[in-house]
Amino acid sequence: MEIANKHAFLEVLSEILEQFAFVFVEEEPGPVDPPGDGSPLLAEIDFSSTSRSGRLVMAASPSLCAEVAENVLGEDDQGHLPEDARRNALQEVVNIACGNLLARLYGTEEMFELSVPTCQEISAEEWREMGESEDVISLSAEEEPLLARLEVEEG
Repeated sequence: MEIANKHAFLEVLSEILEQFAFVFVEEEPGPVDPPGDGSPLLAEIDFSSTSRSGRLVMAASPSLCAEVAENVLGEDDQGHLPEDARRNALQEVVNIACGNLLARLYGTEEMFELSVPTCQEISAEEWREMGESEDVISLSAEEEPLLARLEVEEG
């Protein structure tokens, strides 16, 4: 990922998580270990325009997803969260981040189609493989691990 794109990506993720979910993010110098509180969640959204296409992918710990859901829904107790709230929270973060990032990188004149975000559990091994990829940004959010990747194909 180009340095300018990486900088914009970090800015957008920080802004979205801070403003939308009240969660503060820091970049980590290298791969972060998989979460120890259950299977990580991975959300992704595809996008396309006449000039380019790609995908935004984020993986997070279940407890970070729960915290985002709590903050967005105004719940104080994870026990009161709907069953799919964690998945929905990560999907919504990916959706908002994708729209904001595309506008930041390519302006608002280029029209993009976005897919419906998807979310699934991944294994610790899949987390490690994603984290070791060159184009992945390793983050911590409220001391919980978070991985993010932007894939773009021109043409």
